[in-house]
Amino acid sequence: MKKFTLACSLATAACLTLSAPVLAAESGTGTFFGKDAPGKWIVGAKVVNIDPNVPDTNDASGVGIVLGYEFAKSVGEGTSSFEIEYISGEEEQISLVNSVATIPAYPAGFGTYEAEIFNAYFTYRSPGTVYYKLKGGVSYVDLNVAPVSLLDRDYEDVSFAVGLGIGYRINELGVIELEYTQDSGDADVGTLGVNALLTF
Repeated sequence: MKKFTLACSLATAACLTLSAPVLAAESGTGTFFGKDAPGKWIVGAKVVNIDPNVPDTNDASGVGIVLGYEFAKSVGEGTSSFEIEYISGEEEQISLVNSVATIPAYPAGFGTYEAEIFNAYFTYRSPGTVYYKLKGGVSYVDLNVAPVSLLDRDYEDVSFAVGLGIGYRINELGVIELEYTQDSGDADVGTLGVNALLTF
């Protein structure tokens, strides 16, 4: 938890430092610390498949929320943003009693686990109605796994993470995206998900 708190603090400080010149216009009025914020806010939801590289566990389904800010200054002809994600997932398999009674062989994928994931990314989106996206940042993953051995294993780690995807701009206010992300932590968690985002 201390590593997570430190990572969040560093990410927040980096975000404010890098975005301040872009977000704050010269005007003395506005809603962003008394300045105008010419960029766009991002709010949305996501549905993901969580794939931990942990023995005796299947993939899990998860849902999450996305909050971010798209900078007014373009990168080339594309856009850049800073985004924070929270994802919660859970997978339940058959009980040990049922597996012993009905499945004599070792049940592949047996086990239960819960996952909580916090991500902080800088993201680039290319221009066009159909576009590609690249993202990189920091990921905090907290996995609690109850495998066949009945010895719970906890994976709590902060690591670098990257992702890529494709998206479709419905209009100026909304996008739909398909993306894959991968972290470099002990559990080596990958996610494949669909995002529905509003920008305003």
